[in-house]
Amino acid sequence: MEIRGKVTVSKRVVLQLAAYVAARCDGVKCLVDKNSGDIISRVITGKGEKGVYLNSTKQGLELEICVICRYGTDAEELCADIKKRITAELEGTGFKLRQVKVNILDIEK
Repeated sequence: MEIRGKVTVSKRVVLQLAAYVAARCDGVKCLVDKNSGDIISRVITGKGEKGVYLNSTKQGLELEICVICRYGTDAEELCADIKKRITAELEGTGFKLRQVKVNILDIEK
């Protein structure tokens, strides 16, 4: 028996998934709005999608993630880990991922 239909994943779900994945990487203290580093704009790890930005182009989606990392974390390894995990998670959504950009905006204990 064949069931026909179409599955659609909203861009909001992509933002939420990317935030969830990035927040759970070792070394990430929290996600933060790229325009403000003050405490009011911070999001406790795993809540919401603040700190994740999505740009849709003809070539695919471009994600930008802004994080505050824990002191002592290897920044290069952290960025590579976030990119790898997000790419792996989003491959199954049907969206073509063109780029994942990770910005470390601050380091805290």
